[in-house]
Amino acid sequence: MGLSSSVCPEWNSQQWPQAFATSPWTRPLLTVSFRALWAAIFTAHVLWNWWVRRDDGAYHFIFLTVQASWIEAVDLILQWVVAMLGFPYVQNHMVAPAEPWLVRISMALNSLSQPLSMTVAVLFWVLIYPGGELPYMDVFLHGINAGLLLINLIFTRIPFSCARVGWLFLYQIIYVGWTYVHYALRIGMAGGCWSCPRDETAQCVELYPQDECPIYATFDWHHPLAAARLGFGLASVLIILVQALYVGLVSCRDAHDKKIDLGASETPRELPEFIPLDHLVVHNSATCWQCA
Repeated sequence: MGLSSSVCPEWNSQQWPQAFATSPWTRPLLTVSFRALWAAIFTAHVLWNWWVRRDDGAYHFIFLTVQASWIEAVDLILQWVVAMLGFPYVQNHMVAPAEPWLVRISMALNSLSQPLSMTVAVLFWVLIYPGGELPYMDVFLHGINAGLLLINLIFTRIPFSCARVGWLFLYQIIYVGWTYVHYALRIGMAGGCWSCPRDETAQCVELYPQDECPIYATFDWHHPLAAARLGFGLASVLIILVQALYVGLVSCRDAHDKKIDLGASETPRELPEFIPLDHLVVHNSATCWQCA
């Protein structure tokens, strides 16, 4: 379990443009355009979700889903920026400088956001989904986004390996710690927490006073043993399985990527210092290169 934020060892530190601005499927210009489109989609959705729920104020940002969606949007924006910075080096077959700090931040965020999106989706549908029809935004934030990020991972060449899986475990510790701080400081939830029966004629019952409401009913520090088991036990097992899935998918992706399109950009193009006579032939009074 590592916290690597480098493109090494899959690429050397000067090949970050190839990792971010190229794809086995399209040319670099289309790859950069693809990154811009994905960044726009995720940014539009997080802003839309914030605008619809803006009455929640600061409470909007206490949820795992919301935090994950913002991490994903920032990650894709940085991937697009880094791809734009690396595009001239790829296009002109130039040797880039060693990876800048922006690349390292993007690598760390990608290593977190990819498995986090899938983890959030599984936790929602297994533990939180109330049943019935859901609004589009809830479906996007708990499934569609994970699928789009998976396409982003397979479509491009950003590395993902066991050396980077520590980022999600670190975030797990931070978020579980945050839920306990939320409980200990009695931050509560806007509007309180209620249990409403399916029968619309029956009255809702207040579960806790407003300042004692947990973020999620299934993750309640009023029952510390159950909360600790869920936060560190079940969540850890799920995180291990999800990250193993991503490591396996990227390993298959890289195993089938022959990187043929990168042959010309691995080394700078240079002309020979002199033209050997045996490489010149005459056809119809015109001098031509002879294939070596």
